[in-house]
Amino acid sequence: MGNIDQVRLRAEHLLKAGYRDGWGLGRHIYGSNYFHYIRDPWMGLNEFYWDIDFIPENAEWETEKAEANEESLFQWATTPPPEDFLKNYEATPARGG
Repeated sequence: MGNIDQVRLRAEHLLKAGYRDGWGLGRHIYGSNYFHYIRDPWMGLNEFYWDIDFIPENAEWETEKAEANEESLFQWATTPPPEDFLKNYEATPARGG
């Protein structure tokens, strides 16, 4: 998105259209980007974001393994993440047929 206002306005538009709120508005720790997530009809998460960190191609930097838990998800947010935020709804058992 072009700015934080566009992130919020796009999320509000989809919420008014009946989509389920995923989580937001907030700012991630890793990437430092502002975010708002919306659930699609299949419960997948769609992230609208702005102002993510950029690492130039020849920059020297160190990688770090980040655990996916509430403490590593955000610096601040308007609400805490919902309990099902990290749940993968697409990882359901295959149906026989």
